[in-house]
Amino acid sequence: MYNQLAESGEFPKNWKKSRLVLLRKGNKPIENPSSYRPICLPDVEGKLFEQLILIWLKEEILRTGGLAVNQYGFREGRKTVDTIKEVVTSAEQSAAFSNVCWQNIFDNLRKRGIDESLINLVASYLSEREVIIEVWLRTRTLILVPEKTEAVILTRKRKVGLINFQLQDIVIRPSEAIKYLGVWLDTKGTYSEHLDRTVEKAEKNMTALTGLMPNIGGPRPSKRHILVSVVQSQLLYAAPIWHKALRKRHLRRKLERVQKLAGIRVASAYRTVSTEGIGVIAEIPPIELLAQERFANIRRKTAE
Repeated sequence: MYNQLAESGEFPKNWKKSRLVLLRKGNKPIENPSSYRPICLPDVEGKLFEQLILIWLKEEILRTGGLAVNQYGFREGRKTVDTIKEVVTSAEQSAAFSNVCWQNIFDNLRKRGIDESLINLVASYLSEREVIIEVWLRTRTLILVPEKTEAVILTRKRKVGLINFQLQDIVIRPSEAIKYLGVWLDTKGTYSEHLDRTVEKAEKNMTALTGLMPNIGGPRPSKRHILVSVVQSQLLYAAPIWHKALRKRHLRRKLERVQKLAGIRVASAYRTVSTEGIGVIAEIPPIELLAQERFANIRRKTAE
């Protein structure tokens, strides 16, 4: 069946309809539209056909020269860190596009020599698509905003004049910091906002884990290390991007505070133990060295 559809270059119309389901984000207010994450549930057979088209398209692109070097999205072997680094380095911030000129894409595919039947199939797949909104969404007078656009001005200047952006009839005012792929990028590139929010989240998780790791009794040190590794991973997320920020003592001490709490739980020690001492006892390296290690690993893999 799929082979016949591929040869015809047509994507069945009934497979283009998706059912929209809204998932609430944590404990955010029910009445706030931004408290929901929209997810489209397509037909199972159509979803399988999408994957077959993707495999075919990837093979054709590789056959005709491959993707551009600076293409990071939807590629194996490319990490989030690579994308953030590219954004920070170029000091250009772009939102993910929801509106593109498909005809330009088709023209480029033809220039590359992509099979015409595959191009027709992709064109059919992208046309006349529908999203079915659940009845309960309308009854609750919730509105789905099609675009969520934020902006931040990355600059080293001390003072920046008032700059606004306008998309259609919406005026967008730059924020002091925005979240991009899990990393908070601030105007001056200090990453202080990112570290503050990371520490806040890690402390909450550390508090939750405390109930599983009482100082008297509880799991063995080896198991405590596994639990603490959850918090450690949160602290070090995207470390190759912001590792230089730890050169500032006040930022480094924020992460060391969480690391000390983790060490106390691993070693079942008292709070009066020094940060350096608990690190040795609990066998937890300093956070600054761990961040530098991750940066070195990324640089080595890039060089290879």
